[in-house]
Amino acid sequence: MMSLRIPLALVLAFMLVASSQNLRSIASPVEYDIIIRNGRVIDGTGRPAFPADVAIEGDRIARIGNLRGAQAKRVIDARGQIVAPGFIDMLGQSETYLLIDPRAMSKVMMGVTTEITGEGESIAPINDRILKEQEDFNRRYHLTVDWRTLGEYFNRLGKQGSGVNLGTFVGATQVREYVIGYDNRPPTPARTRRSTSSMRLPKLS
Repeated sequence: MMSLRIPLALVLAFMLVASSQNLRSIASPVEYDIIIRNGRVIDGTGRPAFPADVAIEGDRIARIGNLRGAQAKRVIDARGQIVAPGFIDMLGQSETYLLIDPRAMSKVMMGVTTEITGEGESIAPINDRILKEQEDFNRRYHLTVDWRTLGEYFNRLGKQGSGVNLGTFVGATQVREYVIGYDNRPPTPARTRRSTSSMRLPKLS
């Protein structure tokens, strides 16, 4: 009998230990950087808003759903609020102001995370004639213009950092000012060809 009881006892003990370890692993909370709780999620797919928690790890959404048992370094109670992806401003004008104040708080506080600029005038291309027109503004905000092309501008913006994502068109008005200036006159064929070449986007280095 003893030869049977000892192995059986060992097996039961092992099963109890293993079971308790499994229960602890199941019960242990998942660690996230941020959990946004109790909000109503609008996910951009067109479906109606739905109640859910949102977990974030680093700069990624890790999970959406009922995260009642999870923990995080920071918990945000969004009760009565909408949780949604960032908005895209398709007619922005912050390309210069991002160099003055990279936080872009006037946009971020409204939920804008991406801005498209350059409808009309754009941040580049620029030359000495355009810089002369911008001289008072740049002096007022202590802005040093060290770019001439879009590639050079985005290199500077990338090094400095930005509170929002930024994309831009090459503004038709900008190209006209770059080639013809500010006079109200039609372009010559040579200026038209130069305008076309000016609109070719340089590669970002």
